[in-house]
This record gives sequence, C-alpha cells and structure tokens, in this order.
Amino acid sequence: MPRGLERLKTELDAASRPRVDTAIAAAGQREQRELAGVYLANGRRLSQAGLHADALVELRRTVFLSPYDDEAHLLIGQLLLRLGRAREAIDALKISVWSRDTTIARVTLAEAYAAAREYGAARAEAESILAAEPGNTAAKELLSVLPPP
Repeated sequence: MPRGLERLKTELDAASRPRVDTAIAAAGQREQRELAGVYLANGRRLSQAGLHADALVELRRTVFLSPYDDEAHLLIGQLLLRLGRAREAIDALKISVWSRDTTIARVTLAEAYAAAREYGAARAEAESILAAEPGNTAAKELLSVLPPP
C-alpha cells in the first residue's frame, strides 16, 4: 500500500459505539422536548381562545411526549374543570402537583375537589396552601364557600 494511504474501516469499533448511540439519543430527546414545547404553546393558545377540545388534543400530545410536564397537566386540569369534568381534572392536577408543586396547581386542585363535592379533600388542600402562604386569597375564598365539616 502506498505511504499515507490507509484502509477505511467498514465497521464501527466497539469503543465508539456508545458515543454514537448517546449522541443519537440526545438529539432525539432534544427534538422530542422541542416538539412537546410546540404542542404546549398551541394548547395554551387554543385554551385562551376558548377552543377547549382542540386545546385538550394539543396538551395530551404534550403529555405523551413529556409525561411529567407540570404545566401541561395543570392546563388539562383547568380545562377539564371548566368543562365540568371534575374527577378527570383531579387526576390531571394531582400529576401536576406531583411533577412540580406550585400554588396555582394546588388551588386548582382544591377547586376541583370542591366541584366534585369532595369537601374534606378541598378543605385539606386549601388549609395546606394557607399553611404555606397565609395570605393566599384564593384559598381563603374557597374555605369561606365550603360547607362546614
């Protein structure tokens, strides 16, 4: 063989295979996160426009691609609550709180419990919000309208 020329490898060596797999997986995950973000933005926009059914479709696509996206679950819960589907809203809101515990998710969960006539759970949720944030007006208002225990 002439000097300076070498044969090309036709197979990947075992040492470089994990790096290639990692790079491919990282690119796929990045694309998946970006697509989930597009669906989330679409769902948010459709929800604000009052197109609840279309918003739910987009938000469920977000959850399919990013199952622990707290905002998508929160928006789904809010939409379902507006549509009178309190039990389903509770399920979505529990996942939102579990994914990232935010005050808005907890307040909405308390409202969903109240809508489902689970007053004890609504009261417990509102009281836990007030324990963390004594000045929370939404929790105070909800407690004021709940029937006595």
